[in-house]
Amino acid sequence: DYKVTGVQTCALPIYPGRSEPRLTREAYAANLEAIVAALRAAGVTPILMTEPAWAQGAAPDGSGAHPDDRLGDYMKACRDVAARLDVPLVDHHARWRAAAADGQDLGAWTTDQCHPNPPGHRIMADTILEALPDLGR
Repeated sequence: DYKVTGVQTCALPIYPGRSEPRLTREAYAANLEAIVAALRAAGVTPILMTEPAWAQGAAPDGSGAHPDDRLGDYMKACRDVAARLDVPLVDHHARWRAAAADGQDLGAWTTDQCHPNPPGHRIMADTILEALPDLGR
């Protein structure tokens, strides 16, 4: 049985007037580790998922950088935690970055260069089913 919960990395964006996210990469990784431990202690099998990549046309964040520049570092931390703790991983970020490298305009998968629209959610669903083949049965 799968139980699904979501954790949004809302502390990561660098809003205008800020030069750093509210949560460090190290604190983010420690939080993921604590969530995995708590779920396992409760008898739940955790699954980690990375966020989709920001689209190429996204406006710069408060530091002046493309928002996916920093997000990529945090999604690597998620991958590292999944590998270290032997947790299944659904890597939306890598899938979207690979699609962008192949010429896909990620804006076509989003409502606002960030949040997935129906085609973006279809890609995410496909990624989940590929990573967790028993989920669809």
